[in-house]
Amino acid sequence: MEISDFRRAIINGLGRAVLWVRDHPWQPHQDAIQHVCLHNTAYDAQCEGSRAEYVHEIVRLTNDSDRFAEIAASGLMEAQEYWDTCHLFHLNRLFAQGGHAGSRDALYKKFEQDDAAERFIGADELVKLDGLNGLLFVLERIGGWMDTHPDYWVDDWLLHQAEEDLGPEVMLTTRKTAEANPNIRRYLAAVEKHAQQSGQQSRPDYRNFTYSELRERILAGHGKVQRGWLSSWGKHASEDSIRAAAADLLNERDEQILLAYLRIFNLRPFPLMHERLIELSTSQNGDVARASRRALRHVQSNLVRALALDLIRGDRADNDAVELLVKNYGPEDHILIESLLDGQTNEDNFHWVAHAAVHVFKANSQAPALTSLLKIYERCRCSLCRKGAVTIMVERRIIPPPILQECKHDSYEYTRGIALSVP
Repeated sequence: MEISDFRRAIINGLGRAVLWVRDHPWQPHQDAIQHVCLHNTAYDAQCEGSRAEYVHEIVRLTNDSDRFAEIAASGLMEAQEYWDTCHLFHLNRLFAQGGHAGSRDALYKKFEQDDAAERFIGADELVKLDGLNGLLFVLERIGGWMDTHPDYWVDDWLLHQAEEDLGPEVMLTTRKTAEANPNIRRYLAAVEKHAQQSGQQSRPDYRNFTYSELRERILAGHGKVQRGWLSSWGKHASEDSIRAAAADLLNERDEQILLAYLRIFNLRPFPLMHERLIELSTSQNGDVARASRRALRHVQSNLVRALALDLIRGDRADNDAVELLVKNYGPEDHILIESLLDGQTNEDNFHWVAHAAVHVFKANSQAPALTSLLKIYERCRCSLCRKGAVTIMVERRIIPPPILQECKHDSYEYTRGIALSVP
């Protein structure tokens, strides 16, 4: 494998990199391996999770894991960016569990140093490494810092995770230790305070609003209602309520209020004539145009298909335009999608077209999809999009055997699980 090909494979998280290191000399690729030791290369780390297990597997296949452990320990001490720091805490924890004393020292020193983008990154990794002792160390340090920063708030997430991992005795021991340790006592008091305040400040459940109540909120706030609440209400609303909302949308001219009405139909088909939505889908107001196209995703119509083709052929092929083909797929649209994927030179644009293409092929089982799905698999750094492509190939039994084999070592646990489930 060429150096550039290996670097792309390992940064994207393909199992191909694992198999290559297993069967070939790894030294030509040491720079790429070092890079993924020091950085979380996921497209969206918040959604995709950690790749530390994947990197650790590759490092263990080299004959120089001690050196890579030292690199990861030094990298942790210098890390500032949030997701890289999280990644390095996880990777160093794996090295420490394998007996690397320098990794263990780095974990505790970095946590005490606490100089990354957010406070107390890595607390959960110390608990996973040393169990109850790790938890008490973390609580003591955080509680001590809170002595001079009384406005800092903590919730019960860390304690809840520790209880799940270590058992119900965690809270008994923590409370017992807190009796003699003011810092841990301070931490537990802050958790209790946050729980009480959260209960007192609970927000209304918009899903249970009548349409009159929701409309009043929209008008009173001049459209400034959180989009998640609007789409959630739309998803659960009665037919009468959703039709009333649709009628008000058709008559609304204020763009801010109109935008709120449009977002009601993000997850629910628009029940009335949709010609105005098509008109709004090319509005000069980008938010209105996007919300209109997202509402039209649920509409099957020759007019919507024509809109999709106009947007795509007019060089306005964002993911919302491609998503219009989910319910309006035509016999040759797979060729159009292949061409779109080939034409994306920007990673973000490729990702969003790939994301939409997966939805189109998932909903249209008759569509010839293999060429596009392999492009997505090869090029997309997003683990979720890759998993979507692999899922379709497995379900249709069109996945090439070499791809299936490397998926068993993919950086994303769900992709590995899909591949391992194939008989």
